[in-house]
Amino acid sequence: MGGDLAINFINTRRMVEEQLTDTLQRDSDVKAWLRRLEVPVAKGSLPFRDGVLLKGAKELREIALAAVQDRKSGKKPSLVALNRFLADAPSHAVLTTDDARNIRVTRVYGKRTVETFLAPIAEAVAHLLRGW
Repeated sequence: MGGDLAINFINTRRMVEEQLTDTLQRDSDVKAWLRRLEVPVAKGSLPFRDGVLLKGAKELREIALAAVQDRKSGKKPSLVALNRFLADAPSHAVLTTDDARNIRVTRVYGKRTVETFLAPIAEAVAHLLRGW
């Protein structure tokens, strides 16, 4: 996949051979995509109903796409919806190690709400918009 996490997320819906294709069809697709890109999300089962994660991911993707398109065209993007995802983003550091010498610090986000679970993506979008 490579590249920027926010761009990769937006591109989960794209044109393939003149056909609009959406990588995200189920909650399990969202979780698999997050795992594949090594996004630091909470492990284990999620406390919300089936389909809620997919709906939230698609909502965030549309928010991100609209904000990026606004920035590209020189318009001031609406940030209210993106800030809603960011406001619910508690996280904490987790230390991991492969051996006695290599210790890594990874930021892990909660899973209390869809916004919390998807906060790493929202933060990537925020950094993309800021860097424009």
